[in-house]
This record gives sequence, structure tokens and C-alpha cells, in this order.
Amino acid sequence: MRALTIAALATAAIGAAGVFRHPLHVDVGYLLDVAQRVLNGERLYVDILEPNPPLVVYLMAVPAGVAGLTGADPVALLRVAALAACVASPVASWWIGRRYLPPTVAAFTVAVATAATLVAEPGEFAQRDGLMIVLLMPYVFAAGARRAARPIPRAVAIGGGVAAGLGIALKPYFLLALVAVELCVAAGAGARSLRRAEAITAWGILVLYAVFVFAIHREYFAVAALAAEHYRYFAPIARADLAALGAVIALISAWGFLLAWASPSSRPLAPVLFSVSLALILSVVLQGKGFPYHWVPTYVATAAMLALAAAATATSGRWPHRAVPAVLLTGALAAFSWRAHATVDAAWQRLEGYPYYLSGFARIVESAAPGEPVFSFWVAPGFPLVTYSSASWGSSFSSHWLLPSMRQRALRGEDVSSVRRFVLDAIAKDLAERDPGLLLVDLRPRYNNLVGFDFLAFMRSDRVVAAHLERYEELTRVGEFLVLRRSDIDVVR
Repeated sequence: MRALTIAALATAAIGAAGVFRHPLHVDVGYLLDVAQRVLNGERLYVDILEPNPPLVVYLMAVPAGVAGLTGADPVALLRVAALAACVASPVASWWIGRRYLPPTVAAFTVAVATAATLVAEPGEFAQRDGLMIVLLMPYVFAAGARRAARPIPRAVAIGGGVAAGLGIALKPYFLLALVAVELCVAAGAGARSLRRAEAITAWGILVLYAVFVFAIHREYFAVAALAAEHYRYFAPIARADLAALGAVIALISAWGFLLAWASPSSRPLAPVLFSVSLALILSVVLQGKGFPYHWVPTYVATAAMLALAAAATATSGRWPHRAVPAVLLTGALAAFSWRAHATVDAAWQRLEGYPYYLSGFARIVESAAPGEPVFSFWVAPGFPLVTYSSASWGSSFSSHWLLPSMRQRALRGEDVSSVRRFVLDAIAKDLAERDPGLLLVDLRPRYNNLVGFDFLAFMRSDRVVAAHLERYEELTRVGEFLVLRRSDIDVVR
């Protein structure tokens, strides 16, 4: 198992190095920008209408703030911070796991989970979902120790509870994973186990966080209610399709669980990993999107489940079964690694074409409106353009995620006057207060329930917005996007 552990760690190291070659994900770039704007005095959920709970913005504010003080690259600092978590979490998980697992089993399981984290979706690195599973893993291994009736130092238990609480707080859907862990521990160690230090800490953090949000960010609940009503129309995928893929992953995880359960040494941890995997699959289905980064935690939990099965079976001395999971898992890791690095250049090429056109927009920003805010009538050209240019973001929304709902409901004959008024008022306010230098208008939307939607006609249907548009003139076109520039800006600065 030592050679396979080294191979898994090498895969993780390759994945970590690849992080710095890969472009920052659209969502991560936007949240980093939100953090910078909050540090500059804008009010979350008032000036910035962001549907996510505030914790991720505060976490992003750490590298953003350090970058502001030192002049360092905030993207690099964010990646270094996330990679530091990807090192600290496995070390803590291994330290806890070796208290009740054979050392080779603990090391291999942790190494595979780390490799899966770093290579599962390299373009999604530092997304909330990936950060959550990294922060949760020491708590998962601690649950195994509790089921095995092995003590954990209080400081380590509290640290694991803090990390788990912060990870789960990133998204409400993640609470399912914490509940799954608690049920497993209670089933194996009795109801008294719910009073263990790490559980009290994790749940205490969640309660304090809820109180903090209610006290400091009460406006969040109005934005969340708006998102609950309309966001399901944004990039939807049928839950039946998500459930079908989830069922495949669940079957793979179940196979690993059965193999691991056959080895007494792995029984304390196997049910915890399996239940967490199932809970995370359910969270993806409930979100109804199926974005690649939504699946990362399930991949990591399932990879850890298979690694535990492979290591436990291989060390039990039962041939021929012991070689099967190890070989399959090694092949899966190799495929993950190849995929991660074969797609790095392809990812950059994707940013050059629809819907991003990164280089084309970046050249225009730097030559025709350097340092000016940009306002895009679709999310794609706004990020990562703002991340990789001198532009700032000129909208209170990350994207026009209300428009798919408005259009689909209108096509069904429903009354959408209230949401239409809300969107147009927000656009008018942004154009007046943020005064963007460039407007990037998608002339031929292809996705998100907006095929055939005319952004210009929609904006001009409102008198106030139409008056603002009179201040802009056509500058050029980039692919399917029309670029409008504010008429008082010089051609070259």
C-alpha cells in the first residue's frame, strides 16, 4: 500500500501545481470581487444583491484584504489559502484516523481523498463545495474514532468542530452531511456521543452564525426569498436526471462500503463515509443544478470510501479480492489526473470563445475604457473578465439570474410585472450610480431559458433605462456580443 499511497500523494501534488495554471472559475472570481467591494464599503444584500449566505464573502475577504494591504495578487493568495486548507485537513484526518485504523489504511484513504479533491474538477478550485468537503473530512475521521471508542484530544476535537461548522455553513444544503455524520455516530456509539466536543462546537458555530446573519445581515432573507422563488429557473436540470447520476455514484460507494465492512478494522469509518456520500448526493439533487462543482464533495467522499475498501481489503490478506479495488482505484486516479491536466489549456481556449471572449473583451477594456466599470447583459463576459483585467463590476447582481424566471413565466401567461419592475429598477439604479464605461450585450443568448431573448428591447422598454442608454454608442462587436461605450470616454487613454 505504501507505493499506492505515494502515487496518490503524487497525484495530489500534480493537481495542486495545476491549480495555478488554470483560470479562476467564474463564481469564485465574482465572490472574490464581492469581498473586495465589501471591504471598500459596499453593503452586502443592499448594494450587492448576492443570493449566497455571507460566510463565503467573509472568507474571501481574507485574501482580498491581505492583497489590498500588500499589493499581492488576490487570486494567488486565495489559491494559496485554499491549498493550505487542502494540506492541513489531510494531516489532521490522518492523525485522527491512525488512532483506530491501521496506519497504512489511514494514510492511503487520506491520500486518495486529497488527490480526488485536487483533480476532480480543477477548473472549480476554491468553490464552496470543494472547500466544504476539505473542512469536513477531519470531522468525518473523528466520527470514526468515536464509533471505535477511541479518545481524541479536546483541542483536536474542537478544531475539527470549528472547521466542520464553517464548512457546513457555506451552504444550507450541506447540513445534510452533518446530520448524516451525527446519525452514524449515534448508531455506533450511542446517543451520548451527540454531546462530544466536536459536535457541540460544530452545531454551536451554526447557531451563532444564524444569529449573526439575522442580527447583521437581516436584508439577506429578502434576497434569499427572491432567490427561492426565481433561481430554480436559472440553468435547471431535471432532478430525475440528477438522481440517475447520483444513483450510479451511490452504487459505487455501496460497493466500497460492502468491501470495507468485511474488514473489522475499517468498520468504524466505513458507515460514516458511506452516509456522507449519500447525503451529499441528495444535496446535489435538491439543488437542482448539477453544476460540476456540486458533485466534487460526492466524488471525494466516494473516492475515500473506495480507498478505505481497497486498503482494508489489501491488508487483510484475502486474495484475489484484495487487488481488485486497489487496481481500479489506481486507474481512476490516473484518469482523473490525466483529465485534470489535459483540460487546462482547453479551459483557457473556452474562455476565448462564447460565452466568455476573455482576450477580446480584455483588449477592449484596456484600450477603450481602462479602469471603468463594465456591465454585461449576461454573466459570461463579466467574469472572469473583471478578474483578469483592470475593469470593475458595474452591477449589483452577479448575473441577471431573475430573467430566466421572468421569461419562462411570461411565456406561460403568468403575471411577471413585479419581477420585471424589480429588474428594470435595479438596472436603472446601477447605470445611474455605478456609471459603467462599457455595456456588453449578448445579442443571441443560447442558454438559461433565454434563447431568443432581446436584451436591448427589454432595456429600452423602460423609459428611465432607455434614457441612460442614450449616453452610450456602439464601439464594436465581439462574437455575439455588442459592446457599447459611454460617449464621454476618450477612445484611447
